[in-house]
Amino acid sequence: QDIARVTRAQRVDEQIRTPVAAAVTELQAERRAAVRYLADPASDQGAALEQQARRTDAAVRRLRLGD
Repeated sequence: QDIARVTRAQRVDEQIRTPVAAAVTELQAERRAAVRYLADPASDQGAALEQQARRTDAAVRRLRLGD
């Protein structure tokens, strides 16, 4: 039973915790990029924000069940 419990915990970690942590990290990075863009819209921060938004979208897609 202990081995089964450890295996189950590892599976949960791989399938849930790791992707959720990655999505949260990307969302936080997108928030920072948005603040930089809002602080200086004339700068090249818009491209950085778009690039980060794509990374965030990819991380969130990995969270969707059944995908």
